[in-house]
Order: sequence, then structure tokens, then C-alpha cells
Amino acid sequence: MGTIWATSKFRMELHPHKEVLAGQFHRFHDDSVGGFSGQNHAPLGHEIPVVVIEFIPVTVPFPDGLLSVPVTDDGVLRAIIPHEGFFSFVVPDCVTAIGPEVFANQVNLQSITFHDNITSIGNRAFDGTLLTDQHIDLPENLQTIGDLAFRCWAKEFTYGIHLDSIGENAFYNNPHLESVTFRNPHTPRQYAGLQEIGKEAFAFCTNLRTFTHPGFLNKIEEAAFAGCSSLQSINLSRARQIGDNAFNSCHGLTELNFSWRLQSIGESAFVGTSITSLVLPEGVKTVGKRAFKGNSALEYVLIPASVRTFGDEAFLNCTSLSQIVFEGRPSDVDYGAYMFKNCTSLRQVTLPSLMRSMHGMFYGCSSLQTVVIPGPHTYTPSSSKNFHIVGDDFAYCTSLTTIDIPSNVKTIGRGTFEGCTNLRHINIYGEAPHLWY
Repeated sequence: MGTIWATSKFRMELHPHKEVLAGQFHRFHDDSVGGFSGQNHAPLGHEIPVVVIEFIPVTVPFPDGLLSVPVTDDGVLRAIIPHEGFFSFVVPDCVTAIGPEVFANQVNLQSITFHDNITSIGNRAFDGTLLTDQHIDLPENLQTIGDLAFRCWAKEFTYGIHLDSIGENAFYNNPHLESVTFRNPHTPRQYAGLQEIGKEAFAFCTNLRTFTHPGFLNKIEEAAFAGCSSLQSINLSRARQIGDNAFNSCHGLTELNFSWRLQSIGESAFVGTSITSLVLPEGVKTVGKRAFKGNSALEYVLIPASVRTFGDEAFLNCTSLSQIVFEGRPSDVDYGAYMFKNCTSLRQVTLPSLMRSMHGMFYGCSSLQTVVIPGPHTYTPSSSKNFHIVGDDFAYCTSLTTIDIPSNVKTIGRGTFEGCTNLRHINIYGEAPHLWY
């Protein structure tokens, strides 16, 4: 067994019980057991705390000859010596895991070759490397990719069926990354495959065009693909939870394929995509604030009865939206304020029969001509539940000329018809509702 010692600089930053990480070693010390050693620059009389990790020295080929690298007895590669010239690295067969920060900031690392028995790659393992080799085959048995693991310049990655999760910022802001693909498209169904993609895992990978997975992905964390402006498609057929900003500014996305498994869509999840049609599946319960804001190509939206909560401005500035279908008879739904604000191509809409209130829902819908508000259009008393128009709901609907107010409408809030310059007739059935000015 050998011993890893920290350099003087790292010793001063090291806290007890923390592991020594890669890129922190000064030179190789060849004693009877092998190991890394740093020079001690502590002031006289002061002892610097050093964490000691026991390892087995393993010899690997290197540009300058053979190199001993530290591998723990459970197969974790802990470090390599920083190298001044360009080099490639072949991971020894005895290694089953790449430890945290092992190759971090090794800017001269050009390529890495894995064997298939590696099961995990630690946090920041290749953070700050160039990895100018354009294609990287990740190990077939790899199960986890740690946080910030591949914040590098590689262009293509392929992975296998055993990969279960991709950590936070794993490929963050790689301007060269073009594809991350699953290489076993005909895998038997008993393998679950990739389940979760962490926060900002691929955020701002602006050249990422292709991302494929086995089809069992169920959780996409916050901003996982935010800013991936070249991403053209992604399979969401098994997704249950899509986090805030998950696909924000993915301008290349033209189609979304949800399924009944989907339960929630986070805030600003699909801002600025290029989808033309949106069919939310029966089963989804929550759509976050501004979830589909600025989808200027979106023309058609189907909303199922299962939705219980819409965040404010869910479809703000969807300027091509011309048809909205509310499916079934949803009840006790919280429709967020200004839900369809500035949807300037919307001409007509029929609201759900059990809807009870709205607030600023059609503000600025300048082409809106016909709105059917649920409730009895009679002058006789009705048992229908009360409906409240909270305010600003038809403000600046400049094409609106006539509107019927059913007898169950009890409140018309401030600014409801502000800027409706062509509105000529408001037909009120039953008792006049309370008006707020």
C-alpha cells in the first residue's frame, strides 16, 4: 500500500476528514511502497493537517514512460500527476470508479479511454479539461455521472443501458457538444435505463442537437437543457416531472410528446420553443408560471380536465395561438392570472362549463371576437355557482364588439373592458353584477 500526501498549498486549505483530490499533488515520491509527496512549507512549530488515503500503486503507460497512479483497494482511481505536454490516458482495468476531480483542470488531456466495468464517474472528474478527442464512449456499465463531471470541450458522447442518472451541471456550458446518444436502441424492456437528469446538466450547450435515451426518463430537473438553442427533439414519453426552466430557450424544439405519466410542468419550462401544437396529456396536474411563454409558433392548445393549477401567464405572448380547447368538465381549477395575455391571434374561445373565476385571462388579445362564459343565459334565477371576472380580463381586446354576461356572474372587476375601443354591446342576464372601478 502507498500514501497520498497533499502539497503545501493544498494542506493549508484542507480540513480534517476531507479526501485529497486530483490536481493537488506536487511530485511522485518513489519509496518502498510508492506514493505522492509534497514539500512541507509550514512555519516551524506548526503542524498542517493532512488526510491520508491508502492506495495500491498501479502502473500505466504515459508519454514519458510508465506512471504509477493511486487506486484504492475498492477500485477507485484517486489522482494522476499533472502533465505539462499533451497526453492521452487509458484507464487501468482494475479501476471500477473515477474519483472526484481526478482529471480536473488537466488542460493537456486530449483523450480518455474507458473500459466497460467502470460504474461511476465522480464530481468534477473531468471539469476544466479540453478532451479535444471529438468522440467519447462512456463505459457500458456506467451507472452515475457526477456533478460537473464533463464540463469540457468534447463534441460527442455515447452511453449504455446501465446509466441511471446524470448529475448537476454535468456537461454545463460546453459550446462544442453536439450529441449525447444512447448506443443500444434495441435493449430489452427489463432494463430501466436513464431515469433522471440533474439541474443544469446540459444548460447552455448551444450546439447540442441530439440527445437520445432508452425511453424511461422520468425526471428532468431545473434548467437541465436551458439555453440549448440547437436541440431539435427529445423523447418525453415517460417523463413524470419537468422542472423549472428545463427547456427554456430551446428554440430548435418543434414537437413535444408527453404521455399520461406526466404530472407537472415547471415554471418557464418551455419558454421560447418553436412548437406549433400542444396537447397536454390527461393526468398532468400542474402547469407552472410562464411555462409556455413566448412560443410564437404555437397555434393550438388542448387542456385536459386533470389540470388543477395553472401558474400566472402560462401562455403569455403566444402570438400565433388561434385555438384553445378545454377538454371535459374540470372543476376546482386555479387558473392563473393573465393566462393568455397578448395571444394576439386568438379569435374565439369557449370557457369550461365549471370554471368559476378568471383574472386578466385575455388581456391584450387584440383579435378576440367571441368568448363564451359558462352559465345560464336567462333572466330567471339559477342554481348555477357564482362566477367572478376579477379584472383586466378583456382589456385591450380591440376586436371585441359584443359579449354576453351570464346570470351567475356576480363580479366584474376593475379594468375588465379597458381599451376595448370597438365594444358596443354588453348583454347582462339576471341581476347586474357588482362592478369595480
